[in-house]
Amino acid sequence: MLDELYLSEPEESECKKIIDSLHTHNQKIDHLLWRLKYEIFDDGLKKSQKFGSFDQICARLHEEEGFLAPSTCHERAWAYNERIIINDKFQIDISNIKLSVTTLLELRKTKNLETKRQTLKMALKICRNNKVTAEDIENARKLVAPSLREPEKLLSQFVHQTTQSSGEKTDYLYVDGAPGNYDGEDCTDFEKAIPDREVLEFTVLDRTTKVDSNAAPEERAVHNQGIQFYPNSRIYEWKGLRFRSKAEIAIAHALDGFSVLYLPNCLARLNDPGKPNSRVNKEADFLVCYQGKLGILEVDGPYHTPDRRVEEQERERLFRLQGVRIVERYDSTRCLEQPFDVVREFLQLLR
Repeated sequence: MLDELYLSEPEESECKKIIDSLHTHNQKIDHLLWRLKYEIFDDGLKKSQKFGSFDQICARLHEEEGFLAPSTCHERAWAYNERIIINDKFQIDISNIKLSVTTLLELRKTKNLETKRQTLKMALKICRNNKVTAEDIENARKLVAPSLREPEKLLSQFVHQTTQSSGEKTDYLYVDGAPGNYDGEDCTDFEKAIPDREVLEFTVLDRTTKVDSNAAPEERAVHNQGIQFYPNSRIYEWKGLRFRSKAEIAIAHALDGFSVLYLPNCLARLNDPGKPNSRVNKEADFLVCYQGKLGILEVDGPYHTPDRRVEEQERERLFRLQGVRIVERYDSTRCLEQPFDVVREFLQLLR
């Protein structure tokens, strides 16, 4: 006899109904996946003689029907289970709150129910427009941790510390892998970098707006750096400079570590030599000068989609025609998590 705990006949029948329903009730897919995983298979502890395991069912649906990937099935079932905990155990009304799967999965990392409850309540306080993000959960976890005497478990996070009347918020960024400062020396040995951890304090500017030429002189904040192109775009201030993302702050800090000259998010006036009288404004994320050579380091976030690549290549060409040696693009996630590795690699290419 096999030491397996199989489903009963009624459970096998219910399992088949759910599998069939997954094909026709997409709007209820999270609920159905949750039932299959948590009610029928008792969170994966039971197997079915007819259908195998929860993993096998998801894999078969994916291969034969083009259904969600097995890992996604697990994630959506986990996320739905978090909703049940919030509604049933915490009795917190989230009917008007936007909670994505990613957000609920971040909340799921907190196992202790009381810690989870306080984390969610704090996240509801600091969120914007009734939308709780994964970042809000991270921030909330950090804020409630001291009172619960829990150790820090987040490697890189932003923590909402204070809210000022001006609409600005002071946040903190944890960066790993900081090298020693080279004080302008020739960075020929890039392996001398000593990993360390630093905390960067920056400000979120919620009320920055594009300069209005009709505004009164005292209302104009004229500058050439970190200009807000879109009304809802967020601008971050660090060391008196403006950045468009947290990843850019991490890169700026790393460039400081290598003591190189750089201009972040500054508008440049240039033209295409092949098109006379075509002067335009273009902005590079980081214009870096190293050993007498100019290079541009671009931090590519989610808005850098394939359909924009032609436009971006045209901009890169204009800079190269002006003598900029290289233009290198790096994924924003890597820039945030490994900023010193990114800068080290970029400087190696530039030199």
